[in-house]
Amino acid sequence: EEWAKFTPDRMTYDPTAAKLKDFTKGTDRITNYKTGGWFEYESLALDEDGKYQVALNVKTSAETVVSFDIYVDGEKAGTIKGTSNSEGISQISAILDFEKGKHKVRFVRTDIPSSQERIDLEVYAVVVSEPVLPGYDVNGDGILSEDDGKIIVSAAKAELLLSKADMDG
Repeated sequence: EEWAKFTPDRMTYDPTAAKLKDFTKGTDRITNYKTGGWFEYESLALDEDGKYQVALNVKTSAETVVSFDIYVDGEKAGTIKGTSNSEGISQISAILDFEKGKHKVRFVRTDIPSSQERIDLEVYAVVVSEPVLPGYDVNGDGILSEDDGKIIVSAAKAELLLSKADMDG
């Protein structure tokens, strides 16, 4: 699709190509300042069943907790929640189960700013990462993370030490 950029392990979707309610379209981002606004992709296509990391690259005009409920084909599938600020783009994400095929995916802003000050939210990208093979997702969170890598390296080192001890003894 024209609105998606594909790399081997993830798909990055342009939010300015999404259907919008209470969001304003910019050159490279969409902006919202109130709860209840949403953006939606009509046909997010996935090649296989599995757990996918769905992330939003966001920035806010002041530090605040940002949250979105995610609806897949009209059913609530999960929530993305995290802290964002004006210092740079943050990535907030959730792990969702998807079936192979095309899906309508809607992101509905649910956070309520804690102050009377207007806080603008900018969304720069939606990133969907491919599922991780179960054997490599050691901690079971659905993504291949640095923590998984550390566990795998530790296990390999332990096995090497045990093998060496067996040879010495």
